[in-house]
Amino acid sequence: MRNPIEAKRITPAALAAESAGLLAFGICMIVFNDAAAPVLRYGTSILLYISAGTNCVEQIKKRHWASAALAAVLLSIAATAILLSIAVFDIAFSVSLGFVFMVIGLLRLSVFGHRCYLKMHGRTRNLLGAIVCIVFAIILFAQPSLSSERALLVTGIGLIVYSVNLAIDALSELFLQRDSLPKTKNVTRIPLPTIFTAFLPGRFVQDFNDYFRSTGMSEGSIPQTLEGNSEVQTMLEILVHTGEKGIQNFGHVDLRINDEVLSYGTYDGHSVRFWGLVSDGTFVVAPFEPYIKICVEREDKVLVGFGIALNEDEKASVLAKVKSLEDQFVRFKSDYELWQDGELESWDDNDYACHLVKDAGAKLYKTPKGRFRTYYAVNTNCVKLADEIIEASGLTGLIVHGIPTPGEYLDNLNYLFERGNNAVVSRTIYTGEIAKA
Repeated sequence: MRNPIEAKRITPAALAAESAGLLAFGICMIVFNDAAAPVLRYGTSILLYISAGTNCVEQIKKRHWASAALAAVLLSIAATAILLSIAVFDIAFSVSLGFVFMVIGLLRLSVFGHRCYLKMHGRTRNLLGAIVCIVFAIILFAQPSLSSERALLVTGIGLIVYSVNLAIDALSELFLQRDSLPKTKNVTRIPLPTIFTAFLPGRFVQDFNDYFRSTGMSEGSIPQTLEGNSEVQTMLEILVHTGEKGIQNFGHVDLRINDEVLSYGTYDGHSVRFWGLVSDGTFVVAPFEPYIKICVEREDKVLVGFGIALNEDEKASVLAKVKSLEDQFVRFKSDYELWQDGELESWDDNDYACHLVKDAGAKLYKTPKGRFRTYYAVNTNCVKLADEIIEASGLTGLIVHGIPTPGEYLDNLNYLFERGNNAVVSRTIYTGEIAKA
């Protein structure tokens, strides 16, 4: 374990400067709408040319010659077409934005259906959100020639709203004074769109690896605290998994409560349906250190842990919520345990849940009723478990709203940690041999 690293705080002046910059940029996009469109077109073309070069170099390093040539040719053709033809750019821009809105709309619609099935609140909100997104997508698909101007107008309005949010943050920083234990107040912010944050966990891994190579570090943990918080002890830590292999790009969220990890996901491989989107909801309770070891060594992940400072009442509320969940638990045996009991002839060595039981001493559970009975990737997932526990503490500013993804949590918690003056008091990076990859 290394000595804590003092992390740089985001100051009110920095927030104010960022707010002013975004406000000016948003106003320019609205006022100079006609001029902004060609800038966006040329910028997109340049980025595609750069992407063609970087992708080609990356594939050559891996000795993937065919992939290098294909990436260079296809991206260069797209960049040239956009550069030479306004019509091509308008159509591409319209179709791309339409696709994004359609995906978000369909996800909202699926959440609406799932909430209707479980008779949960929030059905109307998700239905209206789905209708708005799908209608906007249809408009963009149907009228590509008008899409670039409309998209720039909407983007400008969004930047202005976000700049106001940052300005409020800057003002609050000027009047808030830090105590020895950070206040557990709520913080409101406008997050990045889900379409971007969903892939954040996978993109973070490369940044971590670059840091590890530059420092010569191969494994261990890097604790970070803001000035004044190094002595704060946390019984609750939110663990965000990041990785580069397939589904790992979307990440995963666990909770450390004292010396144990509480996790929720598709740990019963026999019940997985619809490409992993639906399965029986399965809980994992495991000792913290063996669990981390399996994640970073066997699964080649990097975990980012955010320590949450709680007062005594909040701690009691968290423990009471965990107890209420555990009261519904029904023991579930992995294939490894069934094999040990003589009920199976063999077990799959690639089964992650089996290795959690075998190597980390974990126990698996299911619940016969309630919202966690069925795992649903775009709604009742690992992030929702974290929301349930955090909501019990009263720290609703940490909760992810809308479509919950680990990337949303990573984005929000990073923001809160660097901002300071809230309950997120530490950030720890857990790494294993992935740094040598």
